[in-house]
Amino acid sequence: MSKDNEIPKEKQKEKYKVVNWSAYNKSLKERGKISIWLPNNLSKLWYRSTEETVVGKQKYSDVAIEFCMIIKQLYCLPYRQTEGFIEDIFRQINLNLNVVSYTQIQRRQSDLAVNIRCEEHFKRVNIDVVIDSTGLMVYGEGEWKVRQHGKSKNRQWIKVSLASQPDTLEIVSQIITFNDVDDAETGVEIISQIKENIKSCAGDGAYDKAKFRACLSPQTKQLIPPQENAAVSNNDPIMFQRDEAIKIITQNDRATWKKSVNYHIRSKAEVNMFRYKIIFGDHIKSRKLVNQKNEVSINCKILNKFAQLGLPESKKIIT
Repeated sequence: MSKDNEIPKEKQKEKYKVVNWSAYNKSLKERGKISIWLPNNLSKLWYRSTEETVVGKQKYSDVAIEFCMIIKQLYCLPYRQTEGFIEDIFRQINLNLNVVSYTQIQRRQSDLAVNIRCEEHFKRVNIDVVIDSTGLMVYGEGEWKVRQHGKSKNRQWIKVSLASQPDTLEIVSQIITFNDVDDAETGVEIISQIKENIKSCAGDGAYDKAKFRACLSPQTKQLIPPQENAAVSNNDPIMFQRDEAIKIITQNDRATWKKSVNYHIRSKAEVNMFRYKIIFGDHIKSRKLVNQKNEVSINCKILNKFAQLGLPESKKIIT
């Protein structure tokens, strides 16, 4: 007898099937092409223009530094190998450009202003947002060593918070902080970076704080569960949606409220966290905070490009 027959039908795990496998398979192959990171006018953008203010006689543009950082992160290369890899690319395609030295890549990355958005593909006026955070290890031992022998004083983590569109999985905003900063505080800054009008914002109970709810527009639908011991406020307009959620939970249960507001859309935030860690790992390579911020920004830009190329579409199998 199979395991599925032993488990009651109502407790069996739902099964899903990818229905656009051909298109998704094509997008996965497209991700391996270097040409998607090479703009047609790269030769014109590679060097600083004469009109730009040159500090310390900088020869290469920010576009060139960002391209080098994308290649470095995409192929998990150290700085020296990044320089050699790009030299070989340019030689193979007969592109007559000088390559940025590894020392300049390392030095100039802290000055980059990375735009993670793919606005030409995902541009909208009104968007839904799901928000979540996770930890990345800066340096220290791995999880096995910590479980077996405990952690040492050199172990350090940072927190990465991402705001994404649930339907396209585009990351619209991101921020990194130290792990002692609470999620609601970082959430306020993430929301302030989003230019579009936010129709709805979904987050877990860590964002159930007045300061985070206050940063959202009154027209924004708040998909944030109140804490277990939450009480109705004294007619505070900022907490109105929270009060309504408490009333529904009190009259019914928490599962009813989640289903009524479609709270489970928040799981899309965890999907992006999984995508980030499965592609780039749970470590961060840079030691300086400013470089760490740009490293995460470059990674988010790569993830957005992958989402632009295509994502799997799954449908539940009805048995």
